[in-house]
Amino acid sequence: MFILETPRSMHAEREYAARAILGVFMGQDFELLRTQEDGSVRLSVAGHVGSIVFPDLFFPLADDHWLLPSSFPDSLFTEDRFGGAEAGIFSQFEGLPLIFAGVPRAEESGASVFFPVDIFGLAFFMLTRYEEAASDSRDSFGRFPGICSMAYRFGFLDRPLIDQYVGILWEQISALWPGVNRVRRQFQIGVSCDLDSPYEYGADSLFVAGRRVLGDILIRKSLSAAKSTLRRTIAWHRKDYSLDRYMASTQWIMAVNEECGNKVQFFAITGPTSDPRDGVASIESAPVRCVLRSIRARDHAIGMHGTIGTASDEILMKREYSRFRKALESEGWCQGAVGSRQHYLMWDPLRTAAFLSRCGFHFDSSLGYPDLPGFRCGTCMEFPLFDLVDRKPLELLERPLIVMERTVLDDAYLGLGLDEAVGYMLELKEAVRRVSGNFNVLWHNSSLITDSQRSIYRELIS
Repeated sequence: MFILETPRSMHAEREYAARAILGVFMGQDFELLRTQEDGSVRLSVAGHVGSIVFPDLFFPLADDHWLLPSSFPDSLFTEDRFGGAEAGIFSQFEGLPLIFAGVPRAEESGASVFFPVDIFGLAFFMLTRYEEAASDSRDSFGRFPGICSMAYRFGFLDRPLIDQYVGILWEQISALWPGVNRVRRQFQIGVSCDLDSPYEYGADSLFVAGRRVLGDILIRKSLSAAKSTLRRTIAWHRKDYSLDRYMASTQWIMAVNEECGNKVQFFAITGPTSDPRDGVASIESAPVRCVLRSIRARDHAIGMHGTIGTASDEILMKREYSRFRKALESEGWCQGAVGSRQHYLMWDPLRTAAFLSRCGFHFDSSLGYPDLPGFRCGTCMEFPLFDLVDRKPLELLERPLIVMERTVLDDAYLGLGLDEAVGYMLELKEAVRRVSGNFNVLWHNSSLITDSQRSIYRELIS
């Protein structure tokens, strides 16, 4: 068993970070002892000689400046300001950015091993989205932008930095205590689809369909397109959804993932709200129920896609969750573990996780930036979340989102061409593969209509 000795301050926060690094990411049992003087953290193995010492940089700052920017590091650490023996402690970190890093104090120079990164402080900082809670930066939706993140500014948003640090730490553990075994992980692809538009917008409105037909004729100059629109509308009102392209896309998503052995996690919105960005589809409607039945019949999973307001309104979230569960139960669908993803990736770092946990969700998968792909939480592993208000760990798990197709392709964000986009996304996939992590990818059914879109998708999920 590992023994982690820490200073006495911030016990709940330190225990959470230790459970993430040692328990979740490494699969080890450990005991946390509050015996260290301020300034360092010491890791040992019961009954074995030797220890690993870490700098204690973040928690003392956070203890004095809780949820204030003054507890942030102001720059990347550079080892070039040290020479001689001290510079050698960074040799395993070549090519990696150094954050929350330092050198041993004089009284620690005889330690068995010195690990120069405050990996426990960094884990807490990144996994809890502490910097977002302490920052006023928000976009027009009220979301924390990826371009304002420390990971983007310091150049490590495109790498799972915590997982890479954990890999280096394990090398040191293996060298010091060869008999300790780590739980082996395998690279996995987590495919998801947000059903923002479970069916084509306007299919349920003769007025909208009529406008679209006129647009096909007068603007797009395509009589064939007008005929197709008319055929789809007539079929749709006869409850024949076979010509609906968005519903057909959902079927195609399941079929192509079944070929690859993937189980797709879908997320459905319960219904329209006063905010038009939440769409027009109701989970009680016949076409949405048709989609849900097909997902269930093919043994994929469905979670709730919380509307924009739920991220900061617990009453609304509970109301939508109750409605969501009733819709599933009315179809005889009793999922044990229900997940959530917030619409537009809305996230209040002080409230949303606690709301989801109290509702009874098992996991969330909202934590990817809408404006930039990459590793918002510094990891591609599933991990438990933390309540920064009540300062306690939550049972709710996070499956961090690595890439969403709209982030890469839409002009509102990166706006890359298809060839550049696929290269970018495959680089992120490879970064996850190198640490045997979970490549969680989101692709909307409404963005899988063309052959070129489907070709990229196939490459990404295989």
